[in-house]
Amino acid sequence: MSFEALMTYGYAGAAAALLLTACSGIDGPATSETIDGEYVRRSIIWQDTDVVTSVMVRVEQAGDRTRVCAAYFAEGTEYYTAEIVEQVRGAARIVHGSRTVLRSLRAFPGPLQGRGDRGVQANCVVTTTPWRPEFDDPGPLRLDPARVATT
Repeated sequence: MSFEALMTYGYAGAAAALLLTACSGIDGPATSETIDGEYVRRSIIWQDTDVVTSVMVRVEQAGDRTRVCAAYFAEGTEYYTAEIVEQVRGAARIVHGSRTVLRSLRAFPGPLQGRGDRGVQANCVVTTTPWRPEFDDPGPLRLDPARVATT
């Protein structure tokens, strides 16, 4: 945490920023499994393009932590540059309601071509995010583009 952030946000804001950072990383190696009916699709349609980034994702309890299984996919006829792929992998977050569950897609295979139907391999990681009972409901689960620029 920088001195400037501390001065801008105060001690409470600085502590919250550190907690958010600590609670949205990966805690251990990835495993893999096959995408099945327990996964939900969440997508971003990039403005002024026909490019769609979709994540097939499942969130579950792993002791007192949150386990995320996912793979992500790119669709569209526009050229999906390596630069944008890296921006998506680094900046897009998996969010449940207002809580960041995982702050990057780097642990997951992709971008795979197509829609990401059942039978495709996904990676699973245990995150540093504490498990919350409301995570059982996949309804508020979404893919947040954060600060990904497409131009």
